Amino acid sequence: MIKLLLCVSALQVQLVAQESSSRDSIPRSDPEAQLERVLEEATQDAEDSQLIDLLSQLSEQPLDLNTASAEELTQIPEISPMLALEIVSFRQNRPFRAVDELLLLENVTPDLLQRVRPFLSVSVRSEPPLEFPIRGGSFRTRSVEDLQNRKGFTDGTFLGSPLKLYNRFIARSRPFDVSDHFQKLAFEVGLLTEKDAGERSLTDFKAGYVDVNLSSSRVIVGDFAVETGEGMVFWRSIGFSKGSNVISGIRKRGSGIRPYLSTDENMYLRGIAAQHSLGTVQMTVLYSEKPLNGSVDGQGVVTGLYSTGLFRSASEEQRRGSFRERLLGGILSAEVLSGLQVRTSGYSAEFSRPVSLSSDAQRFGRNTSAGGVDIAYTGRHFSLFAEAAMDENRTFAGVGGLLYQPRQDVSMSLLMRSYPAGFLSFHGFGFGESSGPPQNESGFYVGAKLRIAPWWIMSTYVDQFIFPRHSTNLRLRSGGHDLFTLSDFRLGRKTSLQLQMKWKEKETSTTVVDASGRLQRVLTPRKQENYRITLDFNPSITFRWRSRVEMAFVSQGGAKPAETGLLVFQDVRIIPISRLLMNARVIMFDTDSFESRVYEFENDLPGSFSNPALFDKGMRWYVMMRYEVAMWMDISAKYSHTIKDRARTISSGASEILGDVDNRLSFQLDILFR
Repeated sequence: MIKLLLCVSALQVQLVAQESSSRDSIPRSDPEAQLERVLEEATQDAEDSQLIDLLSQLSEQPLDLNTASAEELTQIPEISPMLALEIVSFRQNRPFRAVDELLLLENVTPDLLQRVRPFLSVSVRSEPPLEFPIRGGSFRTRSVEDLQNRKGFTDGTFLGSPLKLYNRFIARSRPFDVSDHFQKLAFEVGLLTEKDAGERSLTDFKAGYVDVNLSSSRVIVGDFAVETGEGMVFWRSIGFSKGSNVISGIRKRGSGIRPYLSTDENMYLRGIAAQHSLGTVQMTVLYSEKPLNGSVDGQGVVTGLYSTGLFRSASEEQRRGSFRERLLGGILSAEVLSGLQVRTSGYSAEFSRPVSLSSDAQRFGRNTSAGGVDIAYTGRHFSLFAEAAMDENRTFAGVGGLLYQPRQDVSMSLLMRSYPAGFLSFHGFGFGESSGPPQNESGFYVGAKLRIAPWWIMSTYVDQFIFPRHSTNLRLRSGGHDLFTLSDFRLGRKTSLQLQMKWKEKETSTTVVDASGRLQRVLTPRKQENYRITLDFNPSITFRWRSRVEMAFVSQGGAKPAETGLLVFQDVRIIPISRLLMNARVIMFDTDSFESRVYEFENDLPGSFSNPALFDKGMRWYVMMRYEVAMWMDISAKYSHTIKDRARTISSGASEILGDVDNRLSFQLDILFR
């Protein structure tokens, strides 16, 4: 089967090589393809994460080019601070009349316009006055069910049913005048409920908010997230890090406070956040009190955080709400000069139990606090940014970088970071090799993006990192380096080819037997190489053909045998009839073990994406459809089927499946209120 798919892909290359090389037209934009492109670098199953919710929201509610601030515009992938400033400067002379007018700007190419168009809009007419202020909103309900019995359901470990449920409701108003003192008031209400497979309650997790916007003030009551600076003090629990966006991706895209409506059950805040602007100065205060999940020992000390969000069994239920956090914080920012922004942020938090996590450096006790100052200056061709933070123990950490674009076809980035092992930022998420709070890492990153020819764009980065202090899994000082390169070729108006290579060497701790027969922990270099080729053929808006081959090579300095992994997939997306979109993919994989796993990022139901790790030998396929019943209603469904050759079981523990088949059925209904 793998040989057949490779032959089909080779035949396709020969066919598209004969295609016209005209490159003067703008490719059609595809919102789902752009989301997939941005999220594909994730190395985890990111279904329903805050990151996906943020990008899906940008796709569902595009930013208005004529009203969005520069900070809001930089939340869109591929829009650098320099381009955001150029957009704001352009519209000061005259407003945008269409998104395609971005091509009038110096640093916008047709390819870039294609990638950002799904997230942008232009309002060409004013809203008519209405007696009722509700502008619209949406309702989404999703159900997912595994069709194979897992061990936890048959032996009684899981307390609930196998059905996974998700419901989300959002209602928005038009801005309207309520009095001479409160002009241009608008509000938004959101509510989310979710039940994971095995959980008892249909509303096991609940999130909601009321977001009120006045002319220069904003108040969020309920659940909210905070993103400031470079993530040293405040950030959501997941975010962009190293990936194919080697330039603007290294700088955080903080939006201050924003409503929270995600299924990630961890690092959001619950309470009230108020923001007020006085000219170029903006002040924010926030208060939160919410339960946290973790493991508690016999002395009442929290020894570990529980972040899966799964409460299916009695042991998992014991970790739910095992302690609480009360937090008071604030943010003060000002645009000191044109293009120069300075901001300070901080918080003080109190836990209901002492917290001492597994790492020796993560002993919060009952109190923790952090504060920081970040500064950013954006000019026509460059952007400088930095943040310095201090925790409760007066330990300092910092990060700083530079984005430079001397001309349209050349961009460069540089970032340095220093996160001491003793630095504690409970609500931070820093750029780096390690995902999570900025701690125990220092590094140096250099990236470049070059348009070598009108049909060839190359992106590359090199990252050198060091972990100065031992951790729970690694008892010695360690480090490594990471090299990435991506060549994007446009073979014609309808065809593109991507060649991606990634090399990473990272020291790991391994147990070996010394000359005396004793077990000894030593550092060994773990090397991994991934080579990927992807071919996209888009002959029309109703048809897309995608082929991919990826190989992985893993070695561990002789401590373990070298391993290889192979993945081949063929993807077809068609619109067979009006209002019906269908997507199908067949994936073949063959790896020596989980160590040489290969990730396969795939489309899922709207607002949801997955990036499963495939290992051992087998095949996976799925079919997905979305049908527009009416202008205000869509229905979507997906069936996925994974077979592992000669496997007696799939997964382990309570999630174990007897046999070699793992299949799943998903259904979703979307209703839009206008």
